[in-house]
Amino acid sequence: MPFIGKIDFVNGRRLVRKDTRLKVISSRTGDRVRNWITGEAVYDAGCPLKLFTRGVADSFRLYNGMHRFLPTLAKMNGFSVIEVSVTHHERKYGVSKYGVLKGAYAGFIDAMVIGWLKKRGSVCQMKN
Repeated sequence: MPFIGKIDFVNGRRLVRKDTRLKVISSRTGDRVRNWITGEAVYDAGCPLKLFTRGVADSFRLYNGMHRFLPTLAKMNGFSVIEVSVTHHERKYGVSKYGVLKGAYAGFIDAMVIGWLKKRGSVCQMKN
């Protein structure tokens, strides 16, 4: 991959989802609300593919629920972020522990916090 060594954070982007219509709509709605509040343009914050350098990992000071904002937090901390298309496959085993509304309220509040931090110019870094 030509961007390795040049990009700090790579986020997956599931273009063709293998989920139910309800799950796709709720996920896209959540992404749009997060982007509107935070001023970002992350297409698929819920995609499990996230690759990042040790420097990015060390810069995070995460709280419960902040996994929804890893690309945004990386950008806020001054790192380069890109999204790459990935192939999405249906779940073969087990069941999802996430529901449509589970975490929606907490995710909204977290988005408000991230949006507020961005407007203040605050950086969510853990200094060594």
